[in-house]
Amino acid sequence: MHDYRITPEFVLSNPSPENIEMDQVTVVFDDSTTAIYSAETFTIPAPSVPTWYYVTVDSSTRVATCDISGELVGVPGHVYIGAIQAIPAGRSINAIAGGWPPPTTWMVGD
Repeated sequence: MHDYRITPEFVLSNPSPENIEMDQVTVVFDDSTTAIYSAETFTIPAPSVPTWYYVTVDSSTRVATCDISGELVGVPGHVYIGAIQAIPAGRSINAIAGGWPPPTTWMVGD
């Protein structure tokens, strides 16, 4: 698996209880190749409790996945974009930056 970094560091938002948005992201791999992934909007069930969602992109098909399992994080061929904690009211700012190896950078709200 290649190491890579994500720019910008935080690209996920939770603008409403039913949506997670991913901004356009540039991925720079350790061999200096780059990939740009388009912005995406994911529809999720409105959470009744704060729930973490993990976003990855399949590097061959360029299909983005947003799920609560995180099972694709670290899997070869999948780029880890980051994670965000969706909250019942929406507008969460609790997020984890993407990249590999996973950075220790968090963005935490009040």
